[in-house]
Amino acid sequence: MATQIAKKIVVVGGGNSAGYFARAVVAAGRGADLLICSAEEVLPYERPALTKAFLNETGPARLPGFHTSVGGGGERQNQEWYDANGVEVHLGTRVVAWDPSAKTVTTDKSTSIGYEKLVVAIGCTALKLPASMGGDLPGVHYVRDNADALSLYDAMAGAKAPVVIGGGEFFFIFVWEIRLTTSCFVHRASTVPPCTAPRFGSGVRTITTRNRRRCWDPPVHPRTLTSPPSD
Repeated sequence: MATQIAKKIVVVGGGNSAGYFARAVVAAGRGADLLICSAEEVLPYERPALTKAFLNETGPARLPGFHTSVGGGGERQNQEWYDANGVEVHLGTRVVAWDPSAKTVTTDKSTSIGYEKLVVAIGCTALKLPASMGGDLPGVHYVRDNADALSLYDAMAGAKAPVVIGGGEFFFIFVWEIRLTTSCFVHRASTVPPCTAPRFGSGVRTITTRNRRRCWDPPVHPRTLTSPPSD
């Protein structure tokens, strides 16, 4: 039999925005009206830290050090903070159904939660390679949450020939950290022209292409990524 809960405000998602939203609700004196459902097993945190201080070789950032709202100059919202302010948080809980007419959401724990206002704060997911192209092989990492970042950090110590697909901010941070901790050669597959030589020197090889699909060609993963993905 499903458990039933009713709250005035329900947040689906437990990332950065959920934490700051909770701070605003508490500041308005309505903490007891709020319930947060988060698929992660940890309280809302400053997600940008996962690809920055989290990767430091010495003294890497770890929870609870960067729970929201420390990034915005606020206090660290640990479990004691949520309890003291009456905010109910369900960790490790996914919302699997929504009934807008009844104003309820249902979780994977068979809990039906009624609401007056619903906030959807699930964020985005990392783009993943298809399994047929090796996307689920050991050693292929995606950074979306705390568990992903921990797995990547552990893998960096033994990395021999890392490949980074993409050329954004994370690429620069990752290469900086891995070149500090290892002497391995870093490959970069990106549609963005190279601009890393002044900082990283010969430690970075860039595979630049105008066609995004060509990023999957060798030498990115010569054993499995042998052709571009089909349309």
